Amino acid sequence: MNHKIWHILMILCVSLGIGPLLHPEYAEAHRMIIEEVEEGIVLVRYDDGTEARVASVSTFNQEGEVVAEGTVDENGRFHYDKDIDAYRFVADDGLGHRATWVNEEDEETTGLASVPLPVRAILGVSVCLFVAAIFLYRRKS
Repeated sequence: MNHKIWHILMILCVSLGIGPLLHPEYAEAHRMIIEEVEEGIVLVRYDDGTEARVASVSTFNQEGEVVAEGTVDENGRFHYDKDIDAYRFVADDGLGHRATWVNEEDEETTGLASVPLPVRAILGVSVCLFVAAIFLYRRKS
C-alpha cells in the first residue's frame, strides 16, 4: 500500500476518534489472587472473580522446600493433603500472572505490622498534621 494513502487513512481515523483502535496507548490487566478456602483447598482466581482454570500451584514448607505441586480443577481450586506442612502457595497461570499466599497463622506478627491499618493511617495523618503545625507556628513567629 502506498505510504501516502496509509498516512491519510491514519489521519482520518484519528480525526474520527477511532485512532486508539489502531494504536492503543494503554492496556488493561487484572491480577491473580490465591486464597485458602478451607484447610486442604486453595482457590486461585483473578480479581474480577473469574477462576484461573489453567494455573499450576506449588506448595512450600517453612524451609522453602516444595511439598506439593499440581494444577487447579475447573473451579480454580487446588486440593492438597491437609497433613503436609503447607506454609506458602505460589500459583502461576503461564500467561504472566503469578500470585503468592503465605499462611500467617504460623508466622508471628511484630512491630508496626501488628497494628491495624486504620490505626496506622490515623497515626500517619496525625504526624503530618503535627509537622505542618510546627511549620505554621514557626512561620507566624
